[in-house]
Amino acid sequence: MKHLNLSEIHYGKEEKRENPLFFSILENWDRNGLDLYSDGYLDILLIRGGKAVIRGDIKNISSVASFLKDKEWSSIAGSRENIKAISQNIPGVSEENRHLMLLTRETFRKTDRNEKLKVLRTERDFIDLFRLYRNIPEMKEGFGKRNDEDNTERFLSSPFPFTAVGLYEDDKLVSGAYLGRVTRKTAFVVGVATDIRYRGRGYAKAVVSELADISLNENMMESLMLWYSSDKAGDIYRALGFEDIEDIVYARRVNNEVCQSPDR
Repeated sequence: MKHLNLSEIHYGKEEKRENPLFFSILENWDRNGLDLYSDGYLDILLIRGGKAVIRGDIKNISSVASFLKDKEWSSIAGSRENIKAISQNIPGVSEENRHLMLLTRETFRKTDRNEKLKVLRTERDFIDLFRLYRNIPEMKEGFGKRNDEDNTERFLSSPFPFTAVGLYEDDKLVSGAYLGRVTRKTAFVVGVATDIRYRGRGYAKAVVSELADISLNENMMESLMLWYSSDKAGDIYRALGFEDIEDIVYARRVNNEVCQSPDR
């Protein structure tokens, strides 16, 4: 694999449509935080902090697997075909189909604003959000109570245009979401969650709509992305104007092995 000089890289429009996740990061991230490698068929984008994104076709899986084993990364995203090939050569990879969606200002369909919504700005707000996440089985691991201080500091110090939104019932935060992986023009909607006792009321849709409205129309982001895995969630996001752009596999490395996990 050859290390490429990012300032000399140029891709065509057709290539950019092939993998918008890859190109959104490549074009908008701080170039000092990226390293790009290629063997002429496959491009591997390494993001400092432990993430990797791949695009193209694997022609020599042995060399690709050898390259990845020698690099420091904690998660990797790519097409099902690419991750399937890698899974056969790097122990611990189990495939899980994830769907990637894209929302732009042109496709966004805002819902009527729920008056119970609130933009989260204070330490108390974020502790409320973390308390909600601790009640969601698949999210509680990363938001243990002992981590509240560190997580609050991380959220409060996140660079513009970081945004978090919550929806309250009787002074209790019951649904929320926030932006993650912010680049100059594109961000991910992550942490979408609703207390199980309050589901089925359209709260998640209201939260994501508010988050999108602030991000696209006030902070002037060009687009938002998110991952989903259930048909029900996909329907909610499509109603807001999110469009399916690619089936993606997202793998996370744990204890020097890789296991499938959703992006958060």
